[in-house]
Amino acid sequence: MAAPYQSVSVRRSSRAAFTLIEMVVVTAIVALMSALILPNLVAIQRSRMLRDEQAVLKRLPTEARNEAVKARVTVSLRVDGNEIVMERENTKTNEPESVKRVPVGNGFQVTGAQSGNDTSDVGSWKWQAFPDGTSDSGGLTFQVGYEQQSLWIPADGPARWVGADLPQTTDNSWPAGDLQQRTSTTTTMTGGGSGAIGGP
Repeated sequence: MAAPYQSVSVRRSSRAAFTLIEMVVVTAIVALMSALILPNLVAIQRSRMLRDEQAVLKRLPTEARNEAVKARVTVSLRVDGNEIVMERENTKTNEPESVKRVPVGNGFQVTGAQSGNDTSDVGSWKWQAFPDGTSDSGGLTFQVGYEQQSLWIPADGPARWVGADLPQTTDNSWPAGDLQQRTSTTTTMTGGGSGAIGGP
């Protein structure tokens, strides 16, 4: 009685097993799917990381303005190697003290700087926010992968990404807190009042 039982068991186990051809086909399909999907997943992850980095850099000038108003001192941003440093003025020592250091991610490299309308050296670039909520205008240009993108910081609004080139502006700001907008004929002060300018 034992022999028939063993033959039935052998037949059942042979039916449940995969053939070599089936295993090769499944392995080939898995490898093909991995080759198609994996690069897309890596690209999506990289794109998400770049967007997160852009958002952090874009928020930094707003944080500096808030810090200047809160601490009632001038707060500045500058580039230090692969970091952007936020510093505030120490009224006792007259020396800047670090508030925050934001590392620039691997996908970003600072390649240019602008203060107002003037091109600035990256190492000497400085943007300032004042206790009354006003600020300088300026910006930084980054190499992001194979393209250039610029973070523009206007004197009268939040920072924004503007593409490759930083815009030119006629806005100027002073620590006293008056934002002056010049046109060819008039000057308007946010503190009130406007008057004619003698020349263009």
